[in-house]
Amino acid sequence: MFGIFSLLQLLRLGLIAGIPLTAAEIFIAIVAVYYFTLDAKLAAGMLVSSAIIDAVAHAVDDWRIGLGVFIIGWIFQGIGHAVYEKRSPAFLKNLLHLLVGPIFLLNEALHIREMGDSPQRTAQQIRN
Repeated sequence: MFGIFSLLQLLRLGLIAGIPLTAAEIFIAIVAVYYFTLDAKLAAGMLVSSAIIDAVAHAVDDWRIGLGVFIIGWIFQGIGHAVYEKRSPAFLKNLLHLLVGPIFLLNEALHIREMGDSPQRTAQQIRN
């Protein structure tokens, strides 16, 4: 997320009360709306973590570092799926899984929901 936010901050949209507004904040807001349709507790957690990561990306303020983190993250994603899961990432079949992945990881870390009632299942129910 840091890499994406860093790159989206290149698109500066203006200032709101002296605080810079970039495409990163618009992206966070749009994704937060989607997350709230899945689960309010997880969405709140994602909003807080996204705000923190966005603030760190603003503090670093170097798109090259963001790009490096983005590339390294994708390398680890590929290694994880090839070596440990031994299957392709779900987002190759459905791009919506690019948004579900972070909320799934938050749930795994904080155990907010039972696995049988995961955000993926909720997302799948919404799509059907």
